Amino acid sequence: MTANDQQENAFWLRKLDATLGVEPTIRDVCAPCNNGFLSSLDGYACTLFDKSFSNIVQRYETVKFDNDYHQLKRWLLKVCYNSARVHAAFDVFAYQPLLPYIRGISQTTGRSVHLYAHLTYPDMAPAEKVKAGVPLLFEPTSNRVGFMDFTVPRVGRKVLRTVHMRSYSFFLAFFEPKETAAVRKDFDAQFLAEIPNAVRLRPSDTSISLICDGWSAWDSFEGSRANRFVVEQ
Repeated sequence: MTANDQQENAFWLRKLDATLGVEPTIRDVCAPCNNGFLSSLDGYACTLFDKSFSNIVQRYETVKFDNDYHQLKRWLLKVCYNSARVHAAFDVFAYQPLLPYIRGISQTTGRSVHLYAHLTYPDMAPAEKVKAGVPLLFEPTSNRVGFMDFTVPRVGRKVLRTVHMRSYSFFLAFFEPKETAAVRKDFDAQFLAEIPNAVRLRPSDTSISLICDGWSAWDSFEGSRANRFVVEQ
């Protein structure tokens, strides 16, 4: 079976050191929410998975990514919030102000989060890893949520949330109300300059072209299950 034939939507959960067949869920969500906006967001994500995420994109291939910006960003934030709560992560507090946006009640609060995407390509795994049972050709077949540490001159250090859906990697950058348009512009410029072929998604762009020449699948995945993010006290 090739990677493109695999339809599983498995997530690795650090807390259990195990791979789950579905996205981790939170048990204290009320039934109206579960059956309402959350169900709608998950339905949209399933549509995207079938149309885009299920495919392994080859290096240098250009793909057309059709998306509903707000539906996509709301679902990604929901996934990150779930992950933060499951792992008792340090950034749980950041999602509280965004709940009206995630619920689809207000679009205003969502403006504090910038969304970027790029594509990860299959690559050869290091020889020593192949001996340990890793496939010679390492493909981006996993789904996972994590952090990315990024520092920009005149902006400072930011911790981004990342969501990897097979070949697709999404980055969410959180800005505080006091951060000006100039700060955001500086961050955009530096981030897009340093992350290979990354694209910032915007509400007006319902279809974007992505070039599959970001990170290799091995570079993206290596150490992701072992690394720990340390917050300075």
